Amino acid sequence: MKIIRPVTVTPAMLTSSVPETAPAAYAGGTAYALGDRASVVTGSAAAVYESLAAANVGHDPASSPDWWRAVATTFLAWNSGTTYAEGDRVLDAANHREYVSLQGANTNHPVTDAAWWYPFPSNRWAMFDQVNGTETMARDSISVSMALAGRIDSIALLNVSGASVRIEVAADGAGTIYDQTIGLASDSGITDWFAYFFEEVIREHNAIRLDLPLYASPTVTVTLSDPGSEVSIGNLVLGMARELGAAQYGAQIGITDFSKKAADDFGNYTIVERPFSRRGRFTVWASGMQIPALLDLIVKYRATPVVWIGAEERTETALFGFYKDFNVEIAYPTMSICTLEIEGLT
Repeated sequence: MKIIRPVTVTPAMLTSSVPETAPAAYAGGTAYALGDRASVVTGSAAAVYESLAAANVGHDPASSPDWWRAVATTFLAWNSGTTYAEGDRVLDAANHREYVSLQGANTNHPVTDAAWWYPFPSNRWAMFDQVNGTETMARDSISVSMALAGRIDSIALLNVSGASVRIEVAADGAGTIYDQTIGLASDSGITDWFAYFFEEVIREHNAIRLDLPLYASPTVTVTLSDPGSEVSIGNLVLGMARELGAAQYGAQIGITDFSKKAADDFGNYTIVERPFSRRGRFTVWASGMQIPALLDLIVKYRATPVVWIGAEERTETALFGFYKDFNVEIAYPTMSICTLEIEGLT
């Protein structure tokens, strides 16, 4: 069993294809070059489009797919003179947050007023927060580059939706030192030829690699792709892996669902869908000499979410969260048996 101890990605480190602030609104008389971006604004939402050709004049992005590619949606900054309806969103780009209006007729209430607004991470930064269910979303692809300080050897992409992910690592003076593309199609559930041809394609939702080259201050580029579809990343975690011990067969994984299901007097159910979290219980064998360092490590990360990996070849055993309970049984002169209960983030 291993953990990935995460490094913090700061704005100075990050280059992302996902827009945070909206580019200028589309203007019909402007000649857009290949790759130029423009917004189509509806209320406080800004749909961002990218030009697919040079000399792009007079083609409305919302109705000209041969000339424009939808990129992602972002939001306008809060304006004291605007009246917001319930559910409207605004952007605080300085703090990388989006705020959702909790009430209608919301005029001149700043986003710091908790009675009127509820915060979320901005779309660009959702993949780096501590909530697995808040996702960075875009059309066709998401590409992020992180110029890191120090060293890392591991990456975890969790709650991913896409067809493939490419991981590249480059270092000064060495060029590209790692380049791997991972197909996310899964053969899970394919038990016969009928299922192979006719069952819906299932995709992996986690991608983990623990073999990144150990270079100083690398630049890591991650590209998630699925042309023609929306792609998303719940969490992207970079860091150093650490071996805890050998996980014993009999590990348990599951989910805790926070949806509300209530029945009336006649047995009719009302269901309110809410987030869920994953959980796991592991038994780990570790050498007696390792236990003091292991205890110190567990104490250090008692209030910091990390990636817990029961077995590298079983991505379903990867959880991003906290340990709920940790015990050590000094069972033998040279070996101890540890039990870990992990609570994943929603």
